[in-house]
Amino acid sequence: MKKLRAKLAFFLALLMCAPLFASCSDNAVSAEPSGVQQGETTAPAAEEEAVPEETELSDGLPDTNLDGYEFRYYSMLWTDGVHAAHRIMAEDYTGDPVNDALRDSTLYIEERFNCKITVIDGGDAYSMGGNTSNLIVSGDNAFDVAVGHDGTMMGLAKQGMFYNLKNVEQFDFEKPWWLPSMDLELCGKMYLASSYLSFTNLHWTRAIMVNKNIMTELNVEIPYDTVREGTWTLDKMCSLTENTYSDLDGDGRKTEKDRIGLCTGVETLYCLQESLGLGAYTAQADGTRTLDLDLERVDTALGKLRSIFNTDNCIYKTNSAFTSEIFKTGTAMMVLGQIGDAYDIYRDSDFNYGFLPCPKYDELQEKYINGCTDLPWAIPKTVTPEQVDIIGTIVEATSCYNYKNVLPAYFEVAMKSRTADSPDDSEMLQIIADGRTISFGFSYGLTFNDVLRKLIVSNEELASYYQANQKAAQKVLSTLIEDFNTME
Repeated sequence: MKKLRAKLAFFLALLMCAPLFASCSDNAVSAEPSGVQQGETTAPAAEEEAVPEETELSDGLPDTNLDGYEFRYYSMLWTDGVHAAHRIMAEDYTGDPVNDALRDSTLYIEERFNCKITVIDGGDAYSMGGNTSNLIVSGDNAFDVAVGHDGTMMGLAKQGMFYNLKNVEQFDFEKPWWLPSMDLELCGKMYLASSYLSFTNLHWTRAIMVNKNIMTELNVEIPYDTVREGTWTLDKMCSLTENTYSDLDGDGRKTEKDRIGLCTGVETLYCLQESLGLGAYTAQADGTRTLDLDLERVDTALGKLRSIFNTDNCIYKTNSAFTSEIFKTGTAMMVLGQIGDAYDIYRDSDFNYGFLPCPKYDELQEKYINGCTDLPWAIPKTVTPEQVDIIGTIVEATSCYNYKNVLPAYFEVAMKSRTADSPDDSEMLQIIADGRTISFGFSYGLTFNDVLRKLIVSNEELASYYQANQKAAQKVLSTLIEDFNTME
């Protein structure tokens, strides 16, 4: 895992300074789709020759002729009215940089492999699970890849509905576009993927956004150097919120209209649990997991979070997923939310803001970790061997292309050029991307995946909560391991 993440860091750094549209195949067609944007300048030949050939990131796949094969994404309609698959591919150009990069990707894959990429409506988050299960149980070869809600897809995976991705020859899990899928592996098998095939897991990565105007007003230094030194911790995040409250509307009580130091909501804390290195399920050498919740460290983190949430300097919304609307008004100095808020909401705001990774638990924590969630994808178990090769080829090639082209469009064009107005913020976004992970416990619905949120909301003591749930938690984990051991 460390080797994989090191490679991710290198290649993401490479994207910051290299041309964005290098080929994803050693044998790729020379003509790019018409929507591809070329760089404004061309590097001198001498410089091009100086770049070692082995640094070229390639999917390593031959340009197989698929004879017009119709590749079908079975896609959930998300709550925003957009299909999950439309964060993988696009059917038209719209002028939006990310959409148009996805359209380039779709045309590139269709031309390179002589295939057609399509999307089939699988229903909303409530109906897709049953629809997918019915198709697979009936043996209907109706789709190639399913993309849906994490809870729905996790349930289908535990029912044995999906094909083991570790058996797909074309998938190279050492390549950086597979992070953080490796956190979903169990017993040497992987039935769900959270990868750079789609940009959703980046969109939903938790991070901190800071209001630079408020920090300047309060004479507070943005802790970029603290992050670089590896000392950006939970304690320092808490201390940064001190003495930030101001009763802006003069009504004598803390409201969302007042100036505060930090705001956050319920869907950040189960990711913050991972960011603080407090995951409850530890990977073992034999591919299994053990229940290993460090009660002392969790209790310490709980105490610190409760302390700041109970001050006027912070707003924690127990009945709201996120507090993006509060931050957008310009009254909060920091928000612990998701990067997608910057893409969807903050880039239209009238104040300057920047980015910070989620803090470490303490300075002894090895690296910054930024938890994410996703709309994961999977392959139905009903596929034929020939179909597996087609799926492997298209998915691996698309993942490579999207990693090298869509992600830079997301970061560089849609975000950095409009919102992150300094090299410091570019560097922070890099650190956030390098440290992304997905919670094994949350992904598989295990008991202790959401301890911080549950106990802050309930105000229950950790020791009694753990004692009451430990036996059941162990049984759920053991059953999951047994199920994976019996699956093909």
